[in-house]
Amino acid sequence: MNEIAATFRAAHLPAGFHEAAAQVFKAAAATPLAAATRETADFSTPLSDVVALYTDACQTALQGNS
Repeated sequence: MNEIAATFRAAHLPAGFHEAAAQVFKAAAATPLAAATRETADFSTPLSDVVALYTDACQTALQGNS
């Protein structure tokens, strides 16, 4: 995403979407779920718990960028 953002910036186009997506992906990679594979993932985890993990990670990442 950062490379796409840089390409957009170089073409004088808005890069904000791709910069934000890079932050979200980086935050998602910091969650305990990131290490899971299809074989090791716990599919019994409620979706609300998964969303909470990602939301917390994104909020923490955003606070670190303030």
